[in-house]
Amino acid sequence: MQELLTQLQEYLRMESDLPFPEFQEYFRKLIEELRTNFEAMSSEERIQARYICKIVGTNAQIRAGKSRLHMKQFRKINEKCQFWLEAIDFRLEKEGLSEQEIEDKMEQVAAGLEPAKS
Repeated sequence: MQELLTQLQEYLRMESDLPFPEFQEYFRKLIEELRTNFEAMSSEERIQARYICKIVGTNAQIRAGKSRLHMKQFRKINEKCQFWLEAIDFRLEKEGLSEQEIEDKMEQVAAGLEPAKS
């Protein structure tokens, strides 16, 4: 999950939109990682996965409104990200985390990705 998080950090620093093929490939890697390793993930890795799904899903939703050519694909990406967000939340809550604790941990992940201020 750390590799995907590092890659996301690079994408978030970009000035322009990620080209669709690269966006789609990143999403494919994310889904493959979730399908393969979800059960074995630690709570920290699930929080990271949740953060990535939130960013990718939101980005796909925004881009669906801008791109007629890839609108359908972006909508499907958003739907799959929403599915995984719900699955991750369910698992984290089952492990004893409250919604507030999940949000706090999400903020910590986001803060860890922000460039240091000088």
